[in-house]
Amino acid sequence: MAHDQVKPLVVAIVAGAPVYYHAPLYRRLAADPRIELTVIFASDRGARRPVRSGYATDVEFGVDASSGYRSVFLRRAPLNPRRDRGVLSLVDPDVVVELARVRPDVLMLHGHHTLTHLLALAYQKLRRRPILLRVEKKRETYTSWRKRARAIVLKILFSGTYGLFIGSENRQWLEQMGVPAKRLFSTPYAVDNVALRAAARRLQPCQKAVQERFGIFAPPVILTVSSLAPVKQPLHLLEAYRRVRSRARCSLLVVGVGPCEDAMRKYVDDYRVRDVIFAGFLPQPRVAEAYSAADVFVLPSSAETWGLVVNEAMNFGLPVVASDRVGSASDLVLDGETGFIVPFDDVGALADAMHRLVAFPELRAGLGRAGRSRVAAWNYGATFTGLLEALAVAAGAERWTALTSALGSPPRRTHAAGRPHACE
Repeated sequence: MAHDQVKPLVVAIVAGAPVYYHAPLYRRLAADPRIELTVIFASDRGARRPVRSGYATDVEFGVDASSGYRSVFLRRAPLNPRRDRGVLSLVDPDVVVELARVRPDVLMLHGHHTLTHLLALAYQKLRRRPILLRVEKKRETYTSWRKRARAIVLKILFSGTYGLFIGSENRQWLEQMGVPAKRLFSTPYAVDNVALRAAARRLQPCQKAVQERFGIFAPPVILTVSSLAPVKQPLHLLEAYRRVRSRARCSLLVVGVGPCEDAMRKYVDDYRVRDVIFAGFLPQPRVAEAYSAADVFVLPSSAETWGLVVNEAMNFGLPVVASDRVGSASDLVLDGETGFIVPFDDVGALADAMHRLVAFPELRAGLGRAGRSRVAAWNYGATFTGLLEALAVAAGAERWTALTSALGSPPRRTHAAGRPHACE
């Protein structure tokens, strides 16, 4: 094939809404001369309007998630997602029209369970073109006939696709769905390690001043960052903290808002729990201050497909206490090495793990250092490399070699870090 006849690989991504954790990956793809990228969004939540789901109020993350790559919003984007949960939360027939216009050589689906995603999958299957799946799901136990039937349907739909797994439990789910090992590629779920570590270097030397700005005067500080929704078990955490606070001096910094906030404040008042600070929702650039103020991070969710706040906390050298329902725990929270994993329904175990880290500063420092080293491998570079490997296999060795020869590949680069907040 002559070099002047080689055209970039046309790649389309169908996703629910812009997510700031995904945007760096999209930008890297868009910068690769071998790839012509279009990202199709079914919702403008998080880009043109605030996010509400799980927070009980409108919130804005303060990070640009929709620039630096070509994107298209479907017609119902200002209305989506619909209140109906499940398959009908996104219903966008025009996704087929948009895909017919783009005519992707390779389609990547960020998600799978809505009608919009299924229509996109069907379109690409009818064209007999490759499909990459990046679905944030964990290995499941099928306890009912409905779940078993659903799994059978998904196996049929996913036949012939390629799987992009974000961690070990996600890989197991893709294997459950019938995706063979030769079609599985590691695309670790990552955060901006470079920017976060730059913020840590700037802020942590003046930790005491940062704590005082939050109104914290009783270190060490236990931190949680999440929506205050029932699935995150914030009252579970509060009860564990009350037990710890009765035995040792410490503080609890709660970053987030949600439907459980009033109940948490009432619990604090009723039981006179000391040194609980409700910081409210913080836009992403300011969350770095909360991590810098903290000494321990806790995520006790009863269900969590991954939990990127664990990645963020580890970049600040924080030891992590996570429940056994947190997806990232299997890969990042090595029990007794980078933190502790506790049963999701055991308040006593959660309190004991938190108390150990509060009471023994050398232990928490050692686990924090190990966690910081561990999370270094979960970075955008590794994610991008895995995705390129999947695209190369999906496109075929001959075409990918021709693309690389004719168009080249982007220079190796590090992700530019934003200027972290100063102590002042």
